[in-house]
Amino acid sequence: MTLEVRELSKTYGNTDALAAVSFTAHPGQTLAILGQNGAGKSTLVKILAGVLPPTAGSVALDGKPMTFSSPRDALKAGIVLIPQELAYLRSLSVAENILIGSWNGQRVVSQRRLAGAAAEFAEAIGLDVDLAEPMSALTLAQCQLVEIAKALSRNARVVLLDEPTAALSDVEAERLFEVLERLRRRGVITLYISHRLDEVLTHTDRALILRDGRSVACYDTADASRARLIGDMIGGPTAESEPATAAAGSGRPSTDGPAAAIRLSAVSHRGGGLADVSMTVTAGEIVGLFGVRGSGHEAVIRTLAGLQPHDAGQLEIGGVPRRPLRSPLHARKAGVAYVPGDRKKQGLALDQSLRQNLTAPQLGRFASLGKVSRRREQEFFETVASRLRLKYAASTQPIRELSGGNQQKILLASRIYMQTPILIIDEPTRGVDVGARSEIHALLAEVAATGTTIVFATSDLKEAVSLSDRLLVFQAGRLVDSLSGADKTEANALSAAGQQFEVR
Repeated sequence: MTLEVRELSKTYGNTDALAAVSFTAHPGQTLAILGQNGAGKSTLVKILAGVLPPTAGSVALDGKPMTFSSPRDALKAGIVLIPQELAYLRSLSVAENILIGSWNGQRVVSQRRLAGAAAEFAEAIGLDVDLAEPMSALTLAQCQLVEIAKALSRNARVVLLDEPTAALSDVEAERLFEVLERLRRRGVITLYISHRLDEVLTHTDRALILRDGRSVACYDTADASRARLIGDMIGGPTAESEPATAAAGSGRPSTDGPAAAIRLSAVSHRGGGLADVSMTVTAGEIVGLFGVRGSGHEAVIRTLAGLQPHDAGQLEIGGVPRRPLRSPLHARKAGVAYVPGDRKKQGLALDQSLRQNLTAPQLGRFASLGKVSRRREQEFFETVASRLRLKYAASTQPIRELSGGNQQKILLASRIYMQTPILIIDEPTRGVDVGARSEIHALLAEVAATGTTIVFATSDLKEAVSLSDRLLVFQAGRLVDSLSGADKTEANALSAAGQQFEVR
């Protein structure tokens, strides 16, 4: 089965999430889909899987035009999406998960018959587990293989994989690639999103490069190099170089003196997330954390915010050893304010007013004898709104009525004016326009200039490089590079984030 994509586009208002993307994939071919965050990778895969309808363009299988109104339509055509967040039923057996939806309306099927039928697909990919075991007993890597076996049970001819190795060890990833090789021999087309450039060069036939929703290149990986892939992804030339693994805290400021605001020493999470991470951040420094999803940079934010206490190692804040922080309130008492990454679900009360959202974390500063002064609260709001150049109708209007950029400004200000010495931010400018982004970056630079320490995690490569004084790059739960000065470039950051981490 040949997959042909022609001029595929997806538009949201005036924004092109995908713009006239075209490519062809032949039976048994493995195509990597590469690009920075927001390049259009997930949009493309979701359209092919029937999750999203395209605005324009066409998809054809063996020359036959296909129209998908749902994932079920794509499944019927032989296209299966295996997302990064696997969709399996933990309480059901492996066999039941492999064959779910494949029993043509039969209501009662014996476990013996299930296991017998599922064995064919398990053997096809070399899945060696007890098919009667519940999915909850399997490792993540095994669950991923079960999803591939399920795809075969549905006669999949095109398999879409979203970051299949992001949360796997090197050994598990190699096992997955063995399975993908089996799919290749069966004539299955595999498309997968990945940030790991070494595995792309080793295990794929071709690479499709997206940038700003457009296809900018598509070529054989046998003719490619890391430098070429990175250059196409960021839109400029880059030297062919491997990032040297740096010692933690080797950035611009000295990290051995008494001015250290945060120090992590061999910090780990027993259940995963971080593995023996050591890093130091000095007072007034803006440190960015960058990596692909699940690489460990988000785990550092959660540790410092009190959302994921560490199990091993030591945390110091302001030179004082701290026990694991077990809540954002605990972190605040230690001098840390946290700005969550999802403002609508975690950061703001959408039905409350602008003023309430700004002042809620610090009502004590407006109170006297236990009573909040609305006049002082309003004066404070007006001062902050002027400084942030907020666009609003009234301080009493619900914050849900504001644009994303203005919502984000209020969220940030509500934490900045808590006046803690340390500010931890997850995704400083997610979902804001270019103008608001520039204003937020300027605001954070001003805050750092007053001596406040800022640590932020971002999935935006340009932001990671431009906002930070020093950029720490993570992979597989470990700190693999520290970039500053002339070394702090998009090319070096992307290369470090995509570099295979060797287990020693």
